[in-house]
Amino acid sequence: LFFLLISPLDRPGDHLRALENIARHLRNDTFCRFLKQAKDANEILQILDEADNSQF
Repeated sequence: LFFLLISPLDRPGDHLRALENIARHLRNDTFCRFLKQAKDANEILQILDEADNSQF
């Protein structure tokens, strides 16, 4: 899995918070399985949203 994170120059900590969030979710086997099965970027975003809402 590969993630590219960017943030505005005036908010350099945003990408670190996002990376921390993703790293936490990657410890969940169900999350990883769904992420690997995603067909496109929209599905990945949906999976990330569901994980953030504790649906995993």
